[in-house]
Amino acid sequence: WYPFSTDLPIIRYSLYLCQVLAILQTGLCVTVDIMVGMMLWYTSAGLEILATRVKSVNDEADLDRCIIEHQRIINFAREMNHAVRFLILKGNATMALAAICGAFPLIYHQPTLVVSQFILFVVCGLLRLYLTAWPADDLAEMVRVFFYFLKL
Repeated sequence: WYPFSTDLPIIRYSLYLCQVLAILQTGLCVTVDIMVGMMLWYTSAGLEILATRVKSVNDEADLDRCIIEHQRIINFAREMNHAVRFLILKGNATMALAAICGAFPLIYHQPTLVVSQFILFVVCGLLRLYLTAWPADDLAEMVRVFFYFLKL
């Protein structure tokens, strides 16, 4: 399959090493999306905990602590936004493009083996999109819930 001879062991080992590194790099790209999702969930969990504290505020000192905690959460969210906005943009654009381009062979009449490979490709791309969309949606919902508790 290679345009050169792979009979020498050094060439085989070099090719094997390149393939292993490519697999590792691909796997590590998913961990970046998982890290972004975990930071979004951390912010959402902080808001949820703060909402329960706000409901049980009894005096001005409790309210001051809640305000300080809210400012800490807002600052973390702002710093996280600056750090990961382009990672999310790149990841979502890449996976959306991969899912769209991977779906092209599904439109045409291709052999079942080819279609099954591209279905897996499309599903993995969509799952990776979901990996960042779910925590972001959870954070947006928690912000709405938090403001609802503040109005009470």
